[in-house]
Amino acid sequence: MYVNGKAETTGTSTTAVVNGRTVTTVSLDPQKIAAKLAAEGKGAIITVVTGGSSDISVARLNGQSLEAINEYGATLELKTAHASYKVPASQLAPAALTAGLDSAAAPQDIELQVKIATSAADKRQLAETAAKADGFAVVGSPVDFTVNRIYKGQSAEVEQFSVYVERTIEIPDVTDPQKSNDRHRRGAGRLDAPCTDAGRCQWRQVLR
Repeated sequence: MYVNGKAETTGTSTTAVVNGRTVTTVSLDPQKIAAKLAAEGKGAIITVVTGGSSDISVARLNGQSLEAINEYGATLELKTAHASYKVPASQLAPAALTAGLDSAAAPQDIELQVKIATSAADKRQLAETAAKADGFAVVGSPVDFTVNRIYKGQSAEVEQFSVYVERTIEIPDVTDPQKSNDRHRRGAGRLDAPCTDAGRCQWRQVLR
């Protein structure tokens, strides 16, 4: 894990096989995160890095960690060998995370999981089918980006953001960036954005 690019021991990592897929979960230590953010000041970037062998990578935060990130206006980034996901503090605010829950819900009662996963076989097949229908080729592995809010054992995906969130996907070196687009589908919607010369498709999106 890194804070403003400096390696820190501010969390623990576990790896398990769930339904035949390797899942690596990094849990942030709330006391260490709070202390580090206090030392770094406002606007820090917390980068959680996982290895390349996992099918699913998860950054797990409890209510205390979320409050510290909020207080210091930090950005949480989850980075794997092939993708990354940045979520700014404004999207992790207590009011946003408790919206729609019962009146007794408090930020410390909520757990947040930021997840990057290689898509399951059925989603990969959907991507291939869509590629044939729309006249393009799938050159990389489809990736799922999710943020889940967990309260009283119930998990719900956070799908709406009030500011841009950044997701990047790495594509093969043999791919011509000038002819490549990252295509994102959520329901009937799609967003296309050109890839960079460095071979990473990067796009920013507002979900409302």
